[in-house]
Amino acid sequence: MHGWSTGQGYDSQRGQDVPPALGGPCYPVSGACINGMPVYSSAQYVQSQGRYPQPHPVVSSNAPGINMVNSTGGAGCEPGYNYLFYHDHTKIHVFLCQEPPWRASGKDFPYVRFQVATNTTIEQLMKGFGACNQNPTKNRITEVYQDGSGGWVRGVIFQGDNPQIKKTLKECGWDGTRTGREKPVVWLWVTKD
Repeated sequence: MHGWSTGQGYDSQRGQDVPPALGGPCYPVSGACINGMPVYSSAQYVQSQGRYPQPHPVVSSNAPGINMVNSTGGAGCEPGYNYLFYHDHTKIHVFLCQEPPWRASGKDFPYVRFQVATNTTIEQLMKGFGACNQNPTKNRITEVYQDGSGGWVRGVIFQGDNPQIKKTLKECGWDGTRTGREKPVVWLWVTKD
């Protein structure tokens, strides 16, 4: 296998011993398209546009909160604005399954990963993950723990009509230490029906 490796640098057995341009992709052909995206050399594109082309935002009904819609209807900040991120985040893994994970031990369930600001409330998290049923008792976030033998154990349940949903993630113990290094990441199962 030849090419750039962040761990070992450039494999010099094929071509020049030169790392890729820092800060973004470097494409050798100007004006071509790959998967619908224009292809430019790094210097040419940055000089003409100021930043690299980006793919379309991910749209998911499982997590409508992953995109911010601006006043022009586009994704992201208002044109010309930057976003200031909150300083403390936690890592959250959300199961994408209909069946509760604790009912089928040893099974591999699909999941998605998020970094979420710890000043987010449980209520905001529910809405961000699409748990916005008009009947608030059906909107639930269940914390799930690994049991050490390949299975899962149901933990605390936050339900949409409970005043506990006003708590922030940090108040629930889902803070910046939940990285998978200091403490385990937060695993959640979200339901809305």
